[in-house]
Amino acid sequence: MPWPHGVVVRQLVATDDSDVEGALHVMVEHEREFCFEPDVTRTILIAQLTGPAALADRHLVVTRGKEYVGVLIVELDPAKRDVFFDVYALPGEDHETTRALVEAGLTAAADVIPNEPGWTISSGCVKEDIALSRALDAVGFEHTRTYARMVRSLAGVSATMPPAPPGIRLEVATSPEQLGQLHRTHMSSFDRHYGFTHRTEEDYLHRLANGDGPTPERWWLAMAGDQAVALCIQDDSRAEFSTAWVRTLGVIPTHRGQGIARWLLLSACADATHRGMSEIGLTVDTENVTGATRLYESVGMRAHLAIALWEKPAS
Repeated sequence: MPWPHGVVVRQLVATDDSDVEGALHVMVEHEREFCFEPDVTRTILIAQLTGPAALADRHLVVTRGKEYVGVLIVELDPAKRDVFFDVYALPGEDHETTRALVEAGLTAAADVIPNEPGWTISSGCVKEDIALSRALDAVGFEHTRTYARMVRSLAGVSATMPPAPPGIRLEVATSPEQLGQLHRTHMSSFDRHYGFTHRTEEDYLHRLANGDGPTPERWWLAMAGDQAVALCIQDDSRAEFSTAWVRTLGVIPTHRGQGIARWLLLSACADATHRGMSEIGLTVDTENVTGATRLYESVGMRAHLAIALWEKPAS
C-alpha cells in the first residue's frame, strides 16, 4: 500500500533523542485518545526499541513536515516463533498511514521469518482504535485473545507486609541458584497457558534483566522449605506515573488455592506503599484458566483498558 501524500518514512534511530521524543509523543497522544490516559513511558519505549527482541533496523517513524505522525515497532522472538509489531498513529492522522504501517509490519515480518513452519505474526490493538483493528482485519489477522490492564489505588494501604501463609516465606532471587529457581517456577506456573513459550534459563534471565525497568530487588520467590512454589516479579516501567507494576505473578500447580498469590500481591501493594507509589497495576489474560482476574478483583483491582491480541500464520 502506498504511503499517504506528504509524509516521509524512515528508520527510527533509538540513539537519536529527536526520534525517541517524537515517537514517544505519537504514542502518548495515541494512548490519550484511545486509552483515556497515557500508559507508555520513555523507559518502556527504550526497552521496546533496544531490548533483546527488538529488530532495530525495522522500526519506523513517519513524519509530516516537522511533526512525527506515526510509529512502527517490530520485535522478533525466535523461541516463540513470532514477529510482533506495534502501530501508533497521531490522532487525526490519515487512516491510510495506519494501513501503510500495518503493511510495513507485515513486510518486516516476511523479511526476517525463516522458511519453516509454525511461525506467527502478531500485533496488539486497544478496542477503541477502530482504524487499526480494521487494517489488521483487512490483511488477514484474527482477534485471538483479550488482555486487561488492571490497577488499584494504594490510598489507605498499609506499608506493613502481610503475614505469609503457613509454611511459606519470601526470598529475593539474587544467587545463581535462586535465579534458576525463578526461571523454573515461571516455566511451571505458566505451562499450558495461552501463548506460553518455554525458554532456556539463559534466554529467560537475559530478557528479564533487559526488560522494562528491571528491579532485581523485587524478583520475589515464595518458598516452601527449599522449594520455590511461586514468584512475583515487579518493575519500574511506570514509576514516573507513581505506579508500581507487577510484571509476573504465578504459582506452580501443586500449590494453588493456598492463598499464596493473594499474599504476594498484597505484599507488592505494601512494598509499593512503602516506596511512595500511588497505585499498582498489571496486565492479565481475561481468559486465564487459573482465575487470576477474580483474584485481582478481590484485592480491589479494576480493569481500565482492554487490549486485543491479533494474530495470523506467517504462511
